Amino acid sequence: MLSFRYVFLFVALVYWIPVSAQQDPSYVFSLESQDVELESTFTSFLSVENIDGDEVVGLQGAVCHDSEYLTLDFADFGADGAALPSTVALVFLDVGDEDEGYAFAILLNVIISATISPGDLLPEFVEATYIVDGPLAAAGETTDLTLCDDVLGDPTVTQAVIFGGTDTVPTLIDATITLHAISQPFIRGDCNDDGDVTLLDAIEMLGEIFVDDPLGSCAAACDANADGEYSIGDPLQVLEYLFVSGISPAAPFPDCGDGAVTEPCESQGTCQ
Repeated sequence: MLSFRYVFLFVALVYWIPVSAQQDPSYVFSLESQDVELESTFTSFLSVENIDGDEVVGLQGAVCHDSEYLTLDFADFGADGAALPSTVALVFLDVGDEDEGYAFAILLNVIISATISPGDLLPEFVEATYIVDGPLAAAGETTDLTLCDDVLGDPTVTQAVIFGGTDTVPTLIDATITLHAISQPFIRGDCNDDGDVTLLDAIEMLGEIFVDDPLGSCAAACDANADGEYSIGDPLQVLEYLFVSGISPAAPFPDCGDGAVTEPCESQGTCQ
């Protein structure tokens, strides 16, 4: 059973102050959307902003994820959260076997009149790291990090900003995590792996589409327009780029680099 270690904190934030339902635009809890590779570890920051509200003396909330896609590896104060003077440490819930996310609650040190003032932005209030290793994680899939209510905690936690003896629900901005295949450096459009994008690459792409020729060890290089599909649009983009000053292949181009891909690039000899 999930529970806070500090009863005083939880009572102060949950039982003394009933949490309202409507989101208040003066305060914002936000998570940033990201593109990440399969089997990678990435960091997500919970940002807290007091746009034009009252002096904030306490915060509570929770962030949930889908364990079919992600595993929560670590969660703690970010640089901004750690710098806040508080009556107690930031409290995280033990998420146990379900691994649904983390919860937090903090009271600022009222003895020294510590607050989060109007205009304050704390972009790294909480720092969490996730591993992309769930059974449903696959290239092209998306999953969400959500600022969730009534899921974590005992009793369950809701999002709240505390000020002046009352509370409000902040505006909540969730994050979409887009999953991409593991990729080695490559040049987009260099389908035949000769180090340059030429007419031969368009011919190679047409062979894959109409003759079912193999794409080699870096399929992502043949997805010239980076739409995650192999279609007539890929050789057409290369031909237009070469002969009618059309749009160039998507990044990474014209040099070797990493790119968001839905197909893997195990190796491209040019970029080794």
